[in-house]
Amino acid sequence: MTGIVVACVLVLTLVGVYFYRQYAAAVSSLQRRQGQADLPDCLAGLDDTEVAAVLAKKVEDMSPALLQETAQFLTSQGRAHGILSLMDHSYSEVRSQVAELLGYIPLPGRAGALVTALGDKSEAVCLAAGASLIRIQDPSTAVPLAEALSAPGRLLPARVADVLVALGETAVRPLIDELKYAGSEGQPLICQVLGQIGDSRAVPALRDILRESPYKESRAAAAESLGSIPGEGNEEALIEALNDPDWEVRAKAAQALGELGGQEAIAGLTEAQKDENWSVRAIAEAALKKLSPGSAGAPS
Repeated sequence: MTGIVVACVLVLTLVGVYFYRQYAAAVSSLQRRQGQADLPDCLAGLDDTEVAAVLAKKVEDMSPALLQETAQFLTSQGRAHGILSLMDHSYSEVRSQVAELLGYIPLPGRAGALVTALGDKSEAVCLAAGASLIRIQDPSTAVPLAEALSAPGRLLPARVADVLVALGETAVRPLIDELKYAGSEGQPLICQVLGQIGDSRAVPALRDILRESPYKESRAAAAESLGSIPGEGNEEALIEALNDPDWEVRAKAAQALGELGGQEAIAGLTEAQKDENWSVRAIAEAALKKLSPGSAGAPS
């Protein structure tokens, strides 16, 4: 056992020395230059891994003009592909560095590489890729991300959802399109993201899910989202959902009616106080208190 521990320590030490020497050499080369304007020239003498190490340290302080100049330089030198290929590097530290710098430097193909990196086995790489995708908000990622949310697999749904919410209205149409094909896992996730985005174009699709989806989780998510998106007829759809066979859907419908307010909502919630499930009754009662005359949440 002692021998195994010693071997592990030795390996970790060698890895640390490797990265330290690599980074130190790159930074030393950079420091010999005067000012940011010389950065592209400095990069010419470094290999791709060293370039990633230097840029990951510098990108947050680089001006937009210099970031663009750096991207043009790397592309013109045929090195953009080499930088992107580091996303397959055996060391997660390198992959994380590249994922971070791609959020700043507009290299061709970066969006696709970052989407793929959302499924990296390293949590640090996933986080860096997600942060970069949110930063660049590339419209071209909306369709592949919506497809990934529709059929959760290698890409973590939470990371994908965060990026889609950041894309906002750009992601609405691809998400609506995917609702047609999503299964029991994907449908609820898409409904939740559409609710967070809050675009009224999603209302008809969410109503359809609330009325027709065979999955109670989807109907419940659709009900919750309709409560956060103003739309004519939402109250009617949610009141209808108070008769859903599953109490979870009825509970979400009652909660959503409490968010929307209005006389129709009050009438529906009053009836929901007689629901056979105590959770639905409790939510309906709390919503009515919120909407009752004189309360802070009462409709004017």
